[in-house]
Amino acid sequence: RRQRQMCIRDSGDVGGDQRSSADENAEEARQAEQDNALPRDGFYTDPADPGEPGTVVRSEPFEGWESLGEEPHTSRMVYRSLSAEGDPVVSSAALAVPEGDAPDEGWPVVAWAHGNSGVAPHCAPSLMKDLYYGDMIHEIVAQGYAVVATDYAGLGAGEGHEFYSVPAHGNLSLIHI
Repeated sequence: RRQRQMCIRDSGDVGGDQRSSADENAEEARQAEQDNALPRDGFYTDPADPGEPGTVVRSEPFEGWESLGEEPHTSRMVYRSLSAEGDPVVSSAALAVPEGDAPDEGWPVVAWAHGNSGVAPHCAPSLMKDLYYGDMIHEIVAQGYAVVATDYAGLGAGEGHEFYSVPAHGNLSLIHI
């Protein structure tokens, strides 16, 4: 398995003899991040009018997540949700559905809430070729589940990532189903 690495912006100020080692590590991390990055294009940045939480603003098939392979049907979406204070926000998400016909009752769904991938808009898991935890998502889909994986508002689409807000993350993880 590939080691997961949080999205970074800058190595910060490191002094003394540690600087060269820290600079080398930061440069390696930046290169790994760049190699894993997908573009944050208009799909994520185009404005979205306020609307009912849970409604999809836009969606499209997407095949850029290398860690999922070619087996599941994959797409990405921007959807409306709520902040911790109940204000309207938009978020992006990745979707993966098993191959084949859905059961009569539909695919069982897993709402995937990722760990910390960073706090900048380009740190969204759906903007990473490995989908940050794509190997785990692939395993869940292989077991016959559809997966909806939120980026959280402010990562990918939207503004103002509520980094430590459990209510906001709960809204973003449940409303998109």
